[in-house]
Amino acid sequence: MTVKRWMTALALAGAALPLGLAASPAAAQSAPAKLKVEMQYYTLPNGLRVVLAKDTLSPTVTVGVYYGIGFRIEPRERTGFAHLFEHLLFQGSKNAPKGVHISTISNAGGILNGSTRYDFTNYFEVVPSNALERMLWLEADRMSAPVINDEVLKNQQGVVGNEVKVNVLNQPYSTWPWIDLPMLANTNWYNSHNFYGELKEIEAATVEDAKQFFDSFYKPSNAVLVVAGDIDYAATKAMVEKYYGWMPKAPPVTLPDISEPRQTEEKFRARTDKLAPKPGWAAGYHVPARGTPEWFAMGLIDQMLVKGNDSRLYRKLVAETGIAGEVGGGINFPLGNMFNYQGPMLWSFNFTHDANRSRDEIKAAVDAVIEELRTKKVTPEELARARTKMRSSLYSTIDGTGRIGLIDLLAVYALFDNDPNKVTRRRRRTICARPTGRSMSSIPARPSQPRPPLSKEASEMRRMIASLTAAALLAAPMGVAAQELPSTPPPIPAPKPFKVPASETYVLANGMKVTLIPYGVVPKAVVSLQTYTGSINEGPDTWLAGLTLDMMREGAAGMTAAQIAQKAAEMGGGIGTGSGPTSSGVSINVLSERTVDAIGLVADVAQRPSFPETELARVKANWNRRLAIGLTQPGVLANAAVTRAYYGTDHPYGRVLPTPAQFNAYDAAKLKAWHAANFGAKRSHLYIAGRFDAAAVKAAVEKAFGGWAAGPERALIPVNPKVGPQVLLVDRPGAPQSTINLVFPAPDAGTPGDIPTRVMNALLGGSFSSRITRNIRENKGYTYSPGSGVGLLPTNALWTFNADVTTTATGASLTEVFKEIRALQTTPPGDEEANGMRQYMAGLFAIQNSTPGALVNTLATRDALGLPRDWLDKYVPSTLGVTNAQISEAAKRLPLDKLTLVVVGDLKVVTPQLQALPELKDIEFQTVTVP
Repeated sequence: MTVKRWMTALALAGAALPLGLAASPAAAQSAPAKLKVEMQYYTLPNGLRVVLAKDTLSPTVTVGVYYGIGFRIEPRERTGFAHLFEHLLFQGSKNAPKGVHISTISNAGGILNGSTRYDFTNYFEVVPSNALERMLWLEADRMSAPVINDEVLKNQQGVVGNEVKVNVLNQPYSTWPWIDLPMLANTNWYNSHNFYGELKEIEAATVEDAKQFFDSFYKPSNAVLVVAGDIDYAATKAMVEKYYGWMPKAPPVTLPDISEPRQTEEKFRARTDKLAPKPGWAAGYHVPARGTPEWFAMGLIDQMLVKGNDSRLYRKLVAETGIAGEVGGGINFPLGNMFNYQGPMLWSFNFTHDANRSRDEIKAAVDAVIEELRTKKVTPEELARARTKMRSSLYSTIDGTGRIGLIDLLAVYALFDNDPNKVTRRRRRTICARPTGRSMSSIPARPSQPRPPLSKEASEMRRMIASLTAAALLAAPMGVAAQELPSTPPPIPAPKPFKVPASETYVLANGMKVTLIPYGVVPKAVVSLQTYTGSINEGPDTWLAGLTLDMMREGAAGMTAAQIAQKAAEMGGGIGTGSGPTSSGVSINVLSERTVDAIGLVADVAQRPSFPETELARVKANWNRRLAIGLTQPGVLANAAVTRAYYGTDHPYGRVLPTPAQFNAYDAAKLKAWHAANFGAKRSHLYIAGRFDAAAVKAAVEKAFGGWAAGPERALIPVNPKVGPQVLLVDRPGAPQSTINLVFPAPDAGTPGDIPTRVMNALLGGSFSSRITRNIRENKGYTYSPGSGVGLLPTNALWTFNADVTTTATGASLTEVFKEIRALQTTPPGDEEANGMRQYMAGLFAIQNSTPGALVNTLATRDALGLPRDWLDKYVPSTLGVTNAQISEAAKRLPLDKLTLVVVGDLKVVTPQLQALPELKDIEFQTVTVP
């Protein structure tokens, strides 16, 4: 037995954890399916590490470049600089001027992004595989010769400033706990400063700072290139040599000392957040050094304590005491996972709670959980469950949309360990560790998790876990490198076709539909039951459907909530329930060998919920926390106001938020009655996608659902929206940003105008290279987060635009949005721009449907909207067939004299700007409150 004292603050650890125990009899099933990720790894003479991983499930490829520099190692008095620099490198390079990089990827049918983390900065693209060579050329040009000047620096200082405002200054909980906690727990400045950045320091950055930063860290020897997907190894290696082999080898990077002294006593800090409606509590614990046996054990402890509804902290803080509505946490949470960092790190968890819960009460509850883990042996059943959850989470990471999780895992092991195959080597040991201290923070202010920081792809990457089965092959000898990067970009050949995977749909005797989709690269399966009922069927009882679906997890078929959660965890998943406007779902994503069991569990939860009175008060309290937090978030306020104005309060679509008194009146009898009236086989469609035994699955479906009562037919309510012009204002005094929501009617799904409107949306505001985004984000720097979309419902469709803009630029932002709409209405786009958007939509379709879970969502949406079965097969040809004139005609369906506009912000500053806009001149402004 290895006994090791953790040298930094860790107030939890396992008692003897026999990691080599076999799975418990309850978890024993058919032999687990094996996973193999094929890859090759080599290093160029200039030090660039290259990882290639091949799979041909879809004709797409993901390219990622990871640099060994994160926000931990940024200049003093320049907090937020690493993140700012990441933005600068999207602004153009020697042979690809500003806008070319982004437009090239979009026009090829791809998506892109980047992020800054503790110890790396990454850039990645997901594109149809025919565009691989162009992507390698673009990344090589960025690596060798980015454009860094006063113009791009000033522009991106504005963009990043708006990102800080939207994610921090204009949000409840702001930096809690994802910045507050590391700043409290750590003493070394590199680990303890505000890595998102102080606005004054972001604004003080100079071009010379940026150039020095680039010269110091952005070099081949400090980078990893990962290419994963539909590739040919020999051809890809030749491309890599051509575009990267010519770069000279640079001196190694010298990093400062980032070590942390041992924490010897508990730390605590509290701060007040004027926007936070509920107190928050968080604790952080220094973890053992990455790669040590104790660190691997900590991954299992993480699963036991905080991952899933079966975890100990969830059971104690949520299910038993009702202190919290949910608990989130992990190693490197919420910025990453237990693998993608190199240096001191925290394991942490956090939650919000009601003001009547004292710090001492919370601390006692947490300590009881920790002490039990410290002093009592973990049972074989719990350990087996933790290991199953880790394996299942790994598979989900590998099979994530765009392979983003896979390239992250491969890149960090190459970057930090020079060995991506290291993830295959896990030691099983008996571990015993002892605590030394704890750091806690709280928000003693007036329920959801704090806003995810930095970028949307963060959630894709945070669920990585312990191992990867791979085959690392030696590289072939390299050829002669070019002398410099070719200035002319390589051509992009015609794309390979993407065909929607085959599926089988049949109907049970009771009327329930079943669709089976054998598809995927990892041994997992998604089981998703969609029932056509939701808020559309709840009458005036707003949130009744959502509360009912939540309560269905709290007890069913004689099982308690804890038993349901444990049963799901033993399958490698967790039961998810949720309700939308017209559809409600019960779903789980499990290991392939447990698909049959998962079907039975979904059936139990959907057909036989018990709605236990003992759990209802706690679940309602959780919803009340969500309501309280929602009423402090500008996006929620704007959405509630615009839907209420557009649909009216007499329609379910217009009733987004209930009053507390209304919601608190719902009881178990009302939930049971709603479920009985709205759930049944005729309204339901079961989707199963992944790798599974079809015969066994069909038998299980018949056994689990064949006896379900048919129930009612699907019922929909017609929509008669109130078309503008109308302008509604919600006052938020002192807000640093204005939240804008703009709404117009759109053609219904499947009608002749549907596909042209989707292409028009992508060109106007629905893609990163769209006109509005280029205008008010990239050129003007008014906002970080503009976007538009087409919302489709069975009886209605609408086009929406939203953005959080600097308060003083509210009027100017709308002026530019209106200008872009009018320009597209009056002049059809040119061939290059229009063809790029058509290709973007076609490529996005392949990317979005490259995983079983995503494909289930697409098929379920098709069926919910009543579209024909072959609609998906026709989608790409229809998209490519949209003409330039049709795009312009689609924009004419956005008449500015019929707009519905909501602005949430500081009205004393915003209103005069709106009054000066010609488009709003004759419209009466209404100041409203929400709810």
